[in-house]
Amino acid sequence: MTSPKPLKKRLYAWLVHRTDNYQQNLRWVLWGFGTTLLGGLILLVANYFFAASVLQETLAALALLLLASGMLLAFAGFLSLSVLRLIRFMIEPPHKR
Repeated sequence: MTSPKPLKKRLYAWLVHRTDNYQQNLRWVLWGFGTTLLGGLILLVANYFFAASVLQETLAALALLLLASGMLLAFAGFLSLSVLRLIRFMIEPPHKR
């Protein structure tokens, strides 16, 4: 039976894997942006085209859920594209650069 890797090594391996995958990170940013726009559009439609009702409130709640999830997805993609790359550069040993 092998012993589990220390947390520091697992986090470093995850960081390397996450920052090396540029296309997926950019896809996360674009999907997050699109989801945020879709949530905003649904919110506007619910606000201006529906009378005050349960349907309007349900659509608004769905829109807010889409807005929040899209923002989180775009933020995670942005962090992976920029900040995690900088952190990896700072903690990587000089002989590996």
